[in-house]
Amino acid sequence: MEGDLEKKLSETMAKFRKIKDFQKPSNDLTRAEFFMLKSIEKTINGNKDKLVTITEIIEKLQIAKPTASQMLNSLEEKSLIERIRTNEDRRVVYVKLTEKGKEVLEKAHKEFSKLTKNLITKLGKKDTEELIRILEKLYIIAKDSKQ
Repeated sequence: MEGDLEKKLSETMAKFRKIKDFQKPSNDLTRAEFFMLKSIEKTINGNKDKLVTITEIIEKLQIAKPTASQMLNSLEEKSLIERIRTNEDRRVVYVKLTEKGKEVLEKAHKEFSKLTKNLITKLGKKDTEELIRILEKLYIIAKDSKQ
């Protein structure tokens, strides 16, 4: 019985990987790039003049420096971020979102909002609340298993 549940759960979770639009936040970005842009946006937190250091991004996302550099290179090539060095300390590299980066994030926010509204409509209030409860429980289980 437990083996059947394990198989069914695994198969059900695998179905989501096959739905390309469901798992990808934007056609312009990989999932990792999207989360990096979100991290930059969140760190800036509404202060349009604030700059974010690469170290802050690495700590927030808990990724290796080479991984961060690779993603930042890609985002910079797509003109979504800009790297800035100051005269005070040339070793410190700051990152800021470009206008295009802000637009891509805004588009992704709208697409995500549309998706969640659609889910709530189709699931209904009761099932949505149950899904949230289960996802919160799953998060706690996953978090505890990493420790």
